[in-house]
Amino acid sequence: MLGMALAALLTPPAQSNPPPPTVAAADAVSANPAEWRVHAAAPIAGERWRLASTVEQRLSAQIRVAGSPLREIEQAVRDEAVWQTELVADDGGLLTATVDYGVCAARVTTLASEQQGASAYDRRRFTVTGSANDSKVLLLEEPVSDANAPRVVFEPPRAVSADLRRRVEQDARETLRGGWLSERLALAPLVARQPFDLPLDLGAQLLADPLRGATLTSFRLTPQSARREGERDAVVLDAEVQAELAPNEADKEVPAVRTTFVLTGELVVGLLDGRLLRAALSGPVRCEGAAEHSGSPIEVAGTGNLTWTYRAEPLAR
Repeated sequence: MLGMALAALLTPPAQSNPPPPTVAAADAVSANPAEWRVHAAAPIAGERWRLASTVEQRLSAQIRVAGSPLREIEQAVRDEAVWQTELVADDGGLLTATVDYGVCAARVTTLASEQQGASAYDRRRFTVTGSANDSKVLLLEEPVSDANAPRVVFEPPRAVSADLRRRVEQDARETLRGGWLSERLALAPLVARQPFDLPLDLGAQLLADPLRGATLTSFRLTPQSARREGERDAVVLDAEVQAELAPNEADKEVPAVRTTFVLTGELVVGLLDGRLLRAALSGPVRCEGAAEHSGSPIEVAGTGNLTWTYRAEPLAR
């Protein structure tokens, strides 16, 4: 997102179900206090969750021509989203979930101005249907001006952009697939202070919001401890992430800015279902690029910081 911002400056009927699987506490938290096992659990119709994600990015950069400063760039971006999900039906493997967004806003501050506006999914509700491995938006509901009036339903849905569709499917993933991180974490017990690499495809799904548009190059997790998160047993993992936003080299006279991210922090994952319950990652961002215009070298260099926080809380059915 930071790299793209620089480029711009230069030129998202209920069926009966068996009871959820249970795991004895002795199975969830190993008798060995330095070893924990994450279990895989299928999603359960009726499950409701409240989720919140905040991404903050800051950048200070300078554009130089022939070695002399041309322009200073200061930019801060804050993107907040709050939403609720519910698995409303499970019909022989075909799952239906709702994603109901609350107030979702983005604010961009530069040296010259501050802009704030609603996100494309602000106060909108979507129904997502698919299997545990695939999903697509089938129905879009829009709130009307009177908050107390029933929602207006459009079918077939009004046009939904590809970016918005990806956002909604991303936010419905936990509901449709259950604790999908268990695809990796349930393979073997997690041993304290023994690092391992999360597959990049899973890591890219996990960090699709804070690192949108960037390519994940490394995602290392190190189990540290177990703790109670609300009413759930969970494991705390230290995280080290590296990613890169490749430059757009279409215009040779505009600096092709390459942006790199190095984030550290922790993830908290439920032991009984592999669901991400909490995340806090932050770290430095660096960008640089060069080009030549009318025989004069143009350089861009900058540093910044990115912070992502995420929280998932179960709601009463």
